[in-house]
Amino acid sequence: CDSDRVRYLKQVIDLLPPLNKSTLAVLMKFLAKVVLYAPFNKMPLHNVATVFAPNILRAKNATALQMVEA
Repeated sequence: CDSDRVRYLKQVIDLLPPLNKSTLAVLMKFLAKVVLYAPFNKMPLHNVATVFAPNILRAKNATALQMVEA
């Protein structure tokens, strides 16, 4: 269920060190601004997620194949 995913994600973010949490907040604000200009930059939410999610959410020692499967 989506609410479980959101709750789990919040718990994981709360475990981040303060500097990482701040960096993530700045990055999310920037990416939200990128999405606002989607008609001009061809980067709607789906495209931004496709480009950035594998880099932000990857496991520490994941292979390329494991990242694609996840």
